[in-house]
Amino acid sequence: MIEDAIAMTFEKVPSEREIEIYFSKGIFFAEEKRHKEALKIYQEADRRLKNLLYLKDTTIRSRISFNLAKSLTNLEQYEKSINTCHFPIKECLQNDDFYLLGDLNYQIGFNYELQKECQKAIILYEKAFFIFTMQGSPFIQIVTDKIKNL
Repeated sequence: MIEDAIAMTFEKVPSEREIEIYFSKGIFFAEEKRHKEALKIYQEADRRLKNLLYLKDTTIRSRISFNLAKSLTNLEQYEKSINTCHFPIKECLQNDDFYLLGDLNYQIGFNYELQKECQKAIILYEKAFFIFTMQGSPFIQIVTDKIKNL
């Protein structure tokens, strides 16, 4: 009887690895420019992730949020994309984890650029530039070009 209850719990609450595999399916849809389908998968992965009490891979939440934000941008839902980036940025700063921090700031800046809010875009691009510089990222030149062209 107890074993049945435990088995049922595991069936209802997916593992971190299962969520990651499911999330990867969204990446494939995004690569194929099937943004609505990718968005649904990212939203479901995010929802499922919230049910987990402990994460071995602390970057999974940021990765899901970042890809969710990119899909929202591609669907021209700029404000939702910006809002989606704020939580993982705060989480990265609280955990001293700079993984995707530059990318998240870049994504917000990109949304502002698409909305013709150039001053806001420049501020976020400069943050991304600083982080990318610290990381030795290959995206430094892309951000530099964006700032110059605004």
